[in-house]
Formats: sequence, structure tokens, C-alpha cells
Amino acid sequence: MNVPVTAVAQNPSVTVTATLGTQTATAAVRVLGATEAPTSVTITPPNAAVAIDGTVQFTVTLDVPTLVAATVNLAVAPTTAGTLPASVTIAANQNSATFTYTNTSTSGMATVTATFLASTSTATVTVSTGANHLVINEVDYDQPGTDTAEYIEIHNPSGATIPLAGKQVLLVNGNDGTVYETVQLTGSLPANGYLVIAGANVTVPPGVLKIDADWTNPTGDIQNGMPDGVALIDNVAHTLIDAVSYEGAMLTIDLPGFPGPVSLTEGGTPAVAIDMGPGAFCRSPNGKDTDKTVDDWKVCDTTSVGTANP
Repeated sequence: MNVPVTAVAQNPSVTVTATLGTQTATAAVRVLGATEAPTSVTITPPNAAVAIDGTVQFTVTLDVPTLVAATVNLAVAPTTAGTLPASVTIAANQNSATFTYTNTSTSGMATVTATFLASTSTATVTVSTGANHLVINEVDYDQPGTDTAEYIEIHNPSGATIPLAGKQVLLVNGNDGTVYETVQLTGSLPANGYLVIAGANVTVPPGVLKIDADWTNPTGDIQNGMPDGVALIDNVAHTLIDAVSYEGAMLTIDLPGFPGPVSLTEGGTPAVAIDMGPGAFCRSPNGKDTDKTVDDWKVCDTTSVGTANP
């Protein structure tokens, strides 16, 4: 049932409480003044991946609706990275508007800046080098001290939503080739989206999908290598979508239900992945997939769970 609420005075935070028996629920309401005007702007998404010659749609949002049409100025750095309008107009009585960024570079990253009055907000755009399928994008399997914040990040660098039904992530022991954990994926992953598989100690950004793994081993649940590997598979067609091994090669692995052995080391040569410190093993640039582990992966200096890799 809808309950109309009438505002009578400006107030930054009003709590509305509903009570039924012993149960209560609350909602926060901001009451705007008759002449109150916006002062800040936010651009979303804060991180995006784009294909060569591809586009990204961004949204700029003011902190409150504007009483008259408002102009948000836009810029990209470097200026050769892509094109976008010089500004976008937010209509009266609205608080947001969208614009399109068109990529013109073949690699690297760009920063898109939105400016309104004295407020600025930025977003990072990373050029994806071509994968049109899900990729294993980042693995943090070994932290300083105790491994309590492990995660695996899956990224969709393509331009279309990809269903996750029938897809699994397999953790594979490099000593004997056995699968020591299977994670079933569900739902779908939107274009340029991220999915994080992690335990309760890992928090993902708003809007990022997360599968809560039952990882409670005090010394870590993702094995630390020499070598070990991760496989992303289609468990219906029994095909390998993507794979990576770390701290060594895994060239002939028998996965359950597959007609023959597969390699978890794309291109046959592993990348160096030791002494990660505060960072993680990740694709660089973000989403890059040339089917050569040694070229696509490195130790990133910082973790970037649920966002574009540095």
C-alpha cells in the first residue's frame, strides 16, 4: 500500500517509521527547500571497459534535482583517447542525464571528467583488446600473512550480456590435476560487468555481482601454486571458456566430463606470479586476452576487486 507523505519544511534527513505489531521499518527522506540548488555531481559507472571503436554510456547525477536546466562540462584525458560531447544538459526538475563516450584508441586507459560548479567526478575507461567471452580477470590467492581475503574475478569484456547458467569455475591442483573446488555460476553478467567469487571478508563495489564462497580456511582456500590453476568452463558443452595457471605451467589437465586433456596455461608459457604482496595476479591491461598467459597476465601492485585492473 502506498502512503503519501507531505513535506512541510526543509530538512536534510527525516526518518519515516512504519509499525505493524512488533515489526518496524524505516525510510530516510530528504526534504528540499523551495530554492535549494544542486552543488555536486557524480559520474557512473566509475570504471568501464570498451572495445576498440566501441562506446560507453555514462550517467551524470546531481545531488538534488535542479530547478532550472543545468550544464555539466565533460572532458577526457588524454584527449586522443576518445570523443564525447563538451557538455551535457540536465533538464529542470531532473537530477541526471546520460552521454556517450566513443573510444578512438587501441590500448591503454583514459579518464573521463564531469564538472559542475566546483564539483568534479571522474571515471576510468580501459580499452579491452578483443575477448568476446567471459575471462578470468584477476586472482588474489596469496596475501601478506594469512590468506583471509582471497577472490577470483570474472569479467565480461564483450558488448553483450552473457548468461551464466551451466558455467562453472574450477579450482585445480597443479600437483595431481584434480579439481579441489567447483563454483556454480548463476544469473547473467552484463557487458563490461564483473563477478567476484569470494568469502565474507571481501567487499565488492555497488552493482558488482558476488558469489559468496564458503571460504573459511584460516590459511586460505585457493591453493598457492607451484603450480595451481583456475578454469572457467561450460559444463553443458564441456568446453573451456578461459583458464589460467600461476607459479608454473599446467599443460595437460583432465577436467571432469571433458573428452580429452586441456591446458590451463594459454600459449604454453606461464606468467611470473610470485611475491604478490598487497597486489594480485591480474590481466593487464584489463580484460586483455591474446590466448598467451605470459603476455596477458602480471602481478598488479594493488588489488582491484570488481573494478578495472590497473
